[in-house]
Amino acid sequence: ITGQDTITINPVNGGSTPADIAITADTPVALEGDSGSTPFTFTVTRSGDLSTSSVVDYAVTGSNLDPNNTPADALDFSGAALPTGTLNFAINEVSQTITVLVSGDTTVENNEEFTVTLSVADALQGTLTTSSAASTIINDDSNNGGSGNAAPTVSNLPAALNAINENDQTVLSFDVNDPDNDT
Repeated sequence: ITGQDTITINPVNGGSTPADIAITADTPVALEGDSGSTPFTFTVTRSGDLSTSSVVDYAVTGSNLDPNNTPADALDFSGAALPTGTLNFAINEVSQTITVLVSGDTTVENNEEFTVTLSVADALQGTLTTSSAASTIINDDSNNGGSGNAAPTVSNLPAALNAINENDQTVLSFDVNDPDNDT
């Protein structure tokens, strides 16, 4: 280089600004269910310059944002492990979905919370503008083994019920049906 020559150096990614990356909880709250698995979904969105690909890792951890709740642990998820994974965004791809499968059970417990946290290996993959989102697993179990969701019903009430006063010693017979056995 001699005199006043100008040198332009382009970054490895061709001079583009990395995309902004954010996560939102599509399912911020859901019942856990008594068996099988319940899907909780999260959307990871890229915005800004999408002219390069991005690799985004995610990990699920138990969290305790509400002091009345309990952090979720590995046993709360399908496979009895805290979920992790990688999203590979192609050039111009805007969003991808993370599905976290929560295991149903019949154990009475507090509501449980978990957080999905994003990370990128380097700044060229993108800028994390919202790096985490949380969800709450609602306990739907009761001390009597029911799901706790259905209200009891009363049937076969005697027609003369309104005519009985406090001095009567009439025996009444009626049926109470509790479909989920939790009262």
